Amino acid sequence: MKPPYFINILSKASLFLLALLLVMCKNRDTDSATNKTDSTVLVKPIAQDSISEVPEIEEGDEGSEGSYYPENIVIGKSLPANTTTGFPGLKFGDKVYYDSENSDENTTVFYLQNPEKVKLSKSYNARADYFIRASDLEEYQTKFSLAAFTALQPGVKKLILDNDYNNGNDYSPTQNEERSRTVVAYGDYDADGIKDVAIILDNNEKQISRLLIACTNKATKQPYLAFAENYNDKIRINSYNVGSRVFMNSPTLVAAPIDGLILNGEDVKLAIMYNKKLQKYKSYFQEAMEE
Repeated sequence: MKPPYFINILSKASLFLLALLLVMCKNRDTDSATNKTDSTVLVKPIAQDSISEVPEIEEGDEGSEGSYYPENIVIGKSLPANTTTGFPGLKFGDKVYYDSENSDENTTVFYLQNPEKVKLSKSYNARADYFIRASDLEEYQTKFSLAAFTALQPGVKKLILDNDYNNGNDYSPTQNEERSRTVVAYGDYDADGIKDVAIILDNNEKQISRLLIACTNKATKQPYLAFAENYNDKIRINSYNVGSRVFMNSPTLVAAPIDGLILNGEDVKLAIMYNKKLQKYKSYFQEAMEE
């Protein structure tokens, strides 16, 4: 006996509703999984106590010139320890890792350990003239190996390296010990009460010289280039003190109002001194001038 027609209709409707319910449940599970995946991508954990974000580097590049923290070398005689900050101190030749992003021309920010390897390395800072790039160390040691140059302050040595090229010519400190005694002189060349230094650099190929006078900034205590001049001869220098007798475009010798330099070449002798009224350096031939 066949079931009534309306029972068949109900059975088919029930099957259709059951199928629809299964499809809806499946879609809801899929949406839930999708939302879960999206939330995992969008919500990233934030590392605590991180120093800074650094770019990925190739293995073996740590501390190299291409590194985010290139190696620098201490050229000051020493950087004393500080128990307050926990700084252990550094001596000449020690290696540090330079933070170029946070350093400036006066202050170097550095790490004792490479932050690319040790993420929580502590940073310190010191005067910029106490450091050079590791790649420059060999050149530095060669150029300043003689006694006359080893006595120069680190900042003066750095200033020399920054000003050893001019007008198409390279200059460098002499490597001849006898000549080295005639190319460095000290005096208060700007009359500010602080001792300054003058240095002659040579170009041996062309047999010419370059004079640099380094004075000191009273605020920062760091040297700056106060005067530079090139000469078409190998030059020697020595200092004279205020009150010394020199020619100043005069027919007779007069008392120098300020410390200065005597510059000797093959065919010339000059006195170089700072004119406080004009606020610039002047050169005077050391010979009597007609009235």
